[in-house]
Amino acid sequence: MSRVLVVVSVVVAAVAGFVLGSSSAEEVSSVPVGDAGAGAKVVVAYPDVPEAWRGWQDDVRESGVLEEAAKDLRSVVALPRELTVEVTTCKDGTGYLQGEALVELCLQDVKSSRDELEDADADDVDETLRGIWRETFFHEAGHALIDLLDLPFTGREEDVADQFAAWRLAESGDEASTDALLSSAFEYEILASAYEADPDDEHSSDAARAVNYLCYLYGSDPDTWEDLVDDEPLTQDRADLCEDEWDRLRLGWRELLDDVDALRG
Repeated sequence: MSRVLVVVSVVVAAVAGFVLGSSSAEEVSSVPVGDAGAGAKVVVAYPDVPEAWRGWQDDVRESGVLEEAAKDLRSVVALPRELTVEVTTCKDGTGYLQGEALVELCLQDVKSSRDELEDADADDVDETLRGIWRETFFHEAGHALIDLLDLPFTGREEDVADQFAAWRLAESGDEASTDALLSSAFEYEILASAYEADPDDEHSSDAARAVNYLCYLYGSDPDTWEDLVDDEPLTQDRADLCEDEWDRLRLGWRELLDDVDALRG
């Protein structure tokens, strides 16, 4: 059993959810988040999906995870236009649609994540899934901010989006958010062991993404997260760099948003 699995099994049990109303067969159920005066809204929407996928959609809706994440996003960033997050079926996988201010969280990916966790005998599949959905929201929100605010960046955009997710989840400091980083790192470890890295993928390897998330979390509070440092996957050599990596990540995102007058709080 990996060190991440041990940690996840301990900390993911505290994620709380709440139940929202259901959508009709013909209407989109939308939940606008936050007040209208402080930047544009974030809308979490649950459009009609084929019957076979409605139970999966209900799981996401009833968790309240995306609505909670949307509130955090609006507390930090003044969006220039409304951002919509749809929980739906889709052809090309979860992602942000460039120029459309739309994130699709694909129910096919929700199912795939559950299958992966169950195959790995994860201790608390439901709570780990909720953490993964929370991280997914912030990763795709990172893409949205780059697009909507025309933010400059260097390197691969996928890495930058990961760093935005890590910033929001680690800086928030609440248990549900830090659990989300651990849950996502655990899933990336599973994927790294199951699939060979694709050199053509625009993302970093799954193994690298797992270690990066652990590093950023450790760097944000080394005393609290010292148990994450082990021979595998987060080594002491990498951990020695993590405080500096975290500080650069946190300050960098704050400066980027401040430069375009979008930073709140």
